[in-house]
Amino acid sequence: MDNKSTLEKLIQDKTIVIQKVISKYLGVDNKELNQDISSCINYPFEINVNTKIPFKQSKKIFIKSYIENILVKNKGQIIRSANEAKINRRTIYRYINEFKIDVEEIRLFSTKNNISTKQYKDFYHIVENTVKKYDELIHPIKQELFEKRLPKAAEDLTKIIPKLILPLKEAVEMFEVKYIQQALLDNNSNIEKTSKEINVSTKTIQRKIKLIEKNKVII
Repeated sequence: MDNKSTLEKLIQDKTIVIQKVISKYLGVDNKELNQDISSCINYPFEINVNTKIPFKQSKKIFIKSYIENILVKNKGQIIRSANEAKINRRTIYRYINEFKIDVEEIRLFSTKNNISTKQYKDFYHIVENTVKKYDELIHPIKQELFEKRLPKAAEDLTKIIPKLILPLKEAVEMFEVKYIQQALLDNNSNIEKTSKEINVSTKTIQRKIKLIEKNKVII
């Protein structure tokens, strides 16, 4: 399975979950509404790029953030985090040491702060605010019923969405593609200029361009 199909499946799975939950509790199956909610929910994964930060440094920041986030998600349990990221124990320990990640602090944070509660609140407000934007398309009775059902809808999303996650290898590949894609846009698709700007070889950029064209990656 290529990188795009891995990411696409993740996004598709998230969209299907949202569609089922909203349809179940709101009684409305509106594609635009579902996509709007999906785009607001960045769980379980989001790939952002900032080409103002050099490529290699930005990539390290991304990997560190990924490892920290997956450790927080798993309450500091290293082996479970490694399995979910589809990397071996040696690799995750290497990253923990390289980035000086304080696992004990993460465990303590997870004990004091209920991550699921935060996610629940996030999902609750995202769904509530997004549905309000579609008031004119939803019957008042359904809106009233949904207000009562909203806590259950947010609870269902909290149980399912965080279980979806992109493995580290695919996440890094997608980060690289999106970074180079954005850098090319910043430099009017000039490969030589982009290469100098981000300190990446033209061969690497050309290889990523082929991947972009093949999979039609969109920022």
